[in-house]
Amino acid sequence: MGRYLSVGIETNCTAPMNLERLSMRLFTLMGVDSLFLPDHYLSFVPRPVWDPQFTPAAKVIPSPDAYFDPFVMMGMMAATYRRPRIGTGVTEPLRRHPATLAQAFVTLDHLSRGRAILGIGNGERENTEPYGIPFTKRVARLDEALAIIRRLWESKGEPVDFDGSFWRLRKAIFATPLYNNKTPVIWVAAHAPKMLALTGRHGDG
Repeated sequence: MGRYLSVGIETNCTAPMNLERLSMRLFTLMGVDSLFLPDHYLSFVPRPVWDPQFTPAAKVIPSPDAYFDPFVMMGMMAATYRRPRIGTGVTEPLRRHPATLAQAFVTLDHLSRGRAILGIGNGERENTEPYGIPFTKRVARLDEALAIIRRLWESKGEPVDFDGSFWRLRKAIFATPLYNNKTPVIWVAAHAPKMLALTGRHGDG
């Protein structure tokens, strides 16, 4: 039986838009199987080094922090590119409510005809604390968020109750139909033991 290696790539998801469109087009022509977008407010790059003298990319990208919203961008990608799978690399439930993520990725799955990937992790300090968002108990919060997302996806429009440490749902309705009666896939960014165990409980990859 033959084996197939899938190749994915993450775009910058930063201004200028014409460069981002060009990058996506080139990656698609190269035949990549998956396109991923980071969900960031700030980058890892220190501002002092973002100078054309040190960083060639600074000649065309105005700031390492000039991120576009990946959820809006993924809708554009789903409508434009017919073959690659499309997902976040990665989002998290610190800034985004589990119900919002559940709805967004079912919507993306419809737009892309089953190619959506919910890439998710436990967050990064630079995207939370500067904006007043707590950066605590991240693994427990992600565990709970993924349980909620699964419950909503599998609810078939019936009311959902959930009692957790971070979220409480009371007769929450999720009636958005799944594409082809299948849930979007969940890929978890993980390497430490607790996160790997969480991936085994909730993730598809």
